[in-house]
Amino acid sequence: MAAARTGAQARLTAAWHRASGSFWAVPAVMCLLALVLSQVLIAVDHSLGPSWTQGLGPLGSRSGPSGSRDLLGAIAGSMLGVASTTFSITIAVMTLTSSSYGPHLVRSFMADRATHVVLGTFVSTSLYALLVLRSVTSETDGTVAFVPHLAVLFAVLAAVLCVALLVFFIHHVSESVQVVTLSRRVCDQLRDAVARLYPEGAGDPAPRRAELPAGVVRDEDGGRVAAADGVPAAVVRAGGCGYVAEVALEAVESLAQQHDVLVRVVSRPGRYAVDRTALLDVLPAERAGEELLRELRACVDLANSRTAVQDVEFVVQQLVELMSRALSSGVNDPYTAITALDDLSGGLVLLVGRRVPTAERAGQDGVVRLVADPVSPVELVDQVFDALRAYATTTPLVLLHAVAVAERLDDAAVDPAVRERLREQVGWLVAASEAAGPPEPDLHRLRGRSAALLGRLDAI
Repeated sequence: MAAARTGAQARLTAAWHRASGSFWAVPAVMCLLALVLSQVLIAVDHSLGPSWTQGLGPLGSRSGPSGSRDLLGAIAGSMLGVASTTFSITIAVMTLTSSSYGPHLVRSFMADRATHVVLGTFVSTSLYALLVLRSVTSETDGTVAFVPHLAVLFAVLAAVLCVALLVFFIHHVSESVQVVTLSRRVCDQLRDAVARLYPEGAGDPAPRRAELPAGVVRDEDGGRVAAADGVPAAVVRAGGCGYVAEVALEAVESLAQQHDVLVRVVSRPGRYAVDRTALLDVLPAERAGEELLRELRACVDLANSRTAVQDVEFVVQQLVELMSRALSSGVNDPYTAITALDDLSGGLVLLVGRRVPTAERAGQDGVVRLVADPVSPVELVDQVFDALRAYATTTPLVLLHAVAVAERLDDAAVDPAVRERLREQVGWLVAASEAAGPPEPDLHRLRGRSAALLGRLDAI
């Protein structure tokens, strides 16, 4: 039951992560709060009576039913119009972002919480005014005249707040559309992903390797695990199409401990799965019943698009895409590429300065229950420098800056494999630039800068 609850919580968490990156979640919650608040304030007005506003001075100025209706109607209509204009501005900015900087950066813009709150405030204020308007009655309606002065006062204050938020939103959008802001926002996401997926101390070497479940052995090299009797592992398949957005590792580990098995993550977050794609392997296979396979399948969330929750590659690729588009012949903007490189180094320096967490995770009984290979820093370094080799060989300014980024990574790297790959990538970058035939002064500067770095790396 505990594992089932954990799996359900993981699915709810994944659903919330997807919803939080959309435009409807926060406005929907704020509209619900507006509905509740309107009814509460109307009830308070009923209990206080019509004379309570006399001691409030200018804030307590009262209007009759007709004036209150006109005021609430004006607030409701104007706020809905402003919300429509705001949505139009947002869609226009998203279109510009997608065409100029890459479609993947649209998700970063959509996840901007300030935009959600502004849109939600406009819509919820309009809804609040409409709900309060229903409660205003006059003697001509055949009932006792009633004006909820407290609720009307709150509507006026909310309208004033909306005017201030409109000014803020225009300023915020003008900043958000700048490439520096977009790049830094993704850099922050990268650093958050590194801090979450590569915690400090997680990769420290253990004094001894944890034991395996009965019936599971390591191969001759002591690396991969397999069934002792040679029977292939039971496979948890996708049963649908989509990107692996999140794997509830705690739930998988708990299920594996309950059934005395070992589960290996085959398709890590970010991979695209189809119906027959293997998501998880279970060893030994004879202990993997249909119920266990169904429960394990529920621990893997498939989505229509990649997310940054457990997919650090996706965040890196957003900045790589920004850099590549800036270096394309149609844009030819080396300074935007340099900005993307700087923000990439801001996240990768944090990553290469930490040890990669071990793939094997032991349960509370000290037995390995889960094997999940993390993304290595070498893979991410390759993605960045492979793109540079493809797009930047004729741009000396970016190439020189790429060598500077390699120096930053070398200074922070704790894994010799990362430093070795940096040496290889810088060498390949120089060779590609030589083949492209740049002017000799540019090539001389690149050779001199890279020679110093390669010499320092070779000396380690």
